[in-house]
Amino acid sequence: MELLILLPIILLVIETLMNGDASKPIWNGVIVLYILGLTYAYGSRCVGCAVYDDYANVYVKQGQFLRDNGFDGFFSLKTVTTEYFFYTIFWIIANLVKEVYWLWALSFVSLMFLYLGLRHVAKKQEIVAILTFASIGLSTQLVRQYMAWSMLLYLIVLVKNKNRIWMFLPAIFVHHSAVIFLIKYVASRFFSWRKWFILFVGIYLIKDIFIDYFLSIDHYSIRFLTSSSLEKDILDYNMLFVHRVVILAVFAILIPRYRSYVVLSSGLFILLLSMPLLPVRLNLLLLSHCYGIIFVALMRVLRLQKIKLIYIALLAALTFRTLYLQTGDFALWKTYNTII
Repeated sequence: MELLILLPIILLVIETLMNGDASKPIWNGVIVLYILGLTYAYGSRCVGCAVYDDYANVYVKQGQFLRDNGFDGFFSLKTVTTEYFFYTIFWIIANLVKEVYWLWALSFVSLMFLYLGLRHVAKKQEIVAILTFASIGLSTQLVRQYMAWSMLLYLIVLVKNKNRIWMFLPAIFVHHSAVIFLIKYVASRFFSWRKWFILFVGIYLIKDIFIDYFLSIDHYSIRFLTSSSLEKDILDYNMLFVHRVVILAVFAILIPRYRSYVVLSSGLFILLLSMPLLPVRLNLLLLSHCYGIIFVALMRVLRLQKIKLIYIALLAALTFRTLYLQTGDFALWKTYNTII
């Protein structure tokens, strides 16, 4: 099934040789099949090889309960939250497919919502590029967050009428952090990027005083920092994404339409850098697709969208990387390495 990942490359090659473009229905079908193969590879990655692995330690057990008992007594479990729509989706998945495919199915739902949102704002090869650049770790470890934010992106694009704000509720009840995305999206439309930049510079200058003296927060005493983990310091996780924020900040000039949102997100990340996990989780969707967004922006600015050979070379390299990491028939991956 992993070979489905090759379909967009094959179609781009055919288009290049024929000097034409395939119809929209053909491309829609190819992208859906592509997501099917890509998430199959995602779903076969290593789970359970880290003590803080949410999927292995939380989601699998929840799925087993939903499969065996349904919702009878489910919400009395300690690990269960009030994110009802996610559990409804998980209940359907747990009863439709075998347990070994649950992570694949969850990732498939997430990327399908992402695709449905992207197809209103990006071209077909751009969508494939963004999906290919997607972070494997984020889409399979932060399962609820990734699904919620992808769904919310789709709903924001879909819902134009401000009076239909209630339609965002499904995403919020997949994971409550979707509220952050919604607030950031609304806030970015009210203030220019310059005002957000000045605001964050001002806040950053008094950050230590505000945290240490007014809030009396000693974040290094948080118990999670001393929990048993494979990293020496869980704050290292934040540092893995610093270069993405820097690149985004530099290339924000190439994306005028979303510049305010990028500056707002970058400012939040830097401001909360010393807090465990928060900077990444509050900026999940943007960070996880940073490379794809920048690549598409560059292609647009340089007006190279029609040069399909560039997309073919990029997708071929990333596809090789994805298939290289995955071995055997639904075998477990040995590392947590993302595509990049």
